[in-house]
Amino acid sequence: MAISAIDKKYWNPYYKKLGARIKEARKIAKFSQQELASFMNVERTTVTNIEAGRQTLRVDQLIYIARILGCDVTKLI
Repeated sequence: MAISAIDKKYWNPYYKKLGARIKEARKIAKFSQQELASFMNVERTTVTNIEAGRQTLRVDQLIYIARILGCDVTKLI
C-alpha cells in the first residue's frame, strides 16, 4: 500500500525524531554509518536516510537496529 503525500508529511516529524535517536545510539556505540549498514545488509545511504527521517522502518528493522547498537528499542522510539 502506497503512503500518500499527506501521510508522509504527517509522519515525517516522528521519523526525524526516531532517526535522530538512532544516530545518537549509533555514535554512543561507536559505529560508523557504513558499519551499521554492513550489519543491516543495506547501503550506507539507507542508514543516512533513516537517520534523516526520510525512510520509514518496520518494527522488526527497528528491533534489529537496537540489537546491533546494544540498546533497548524503547530508547529509540
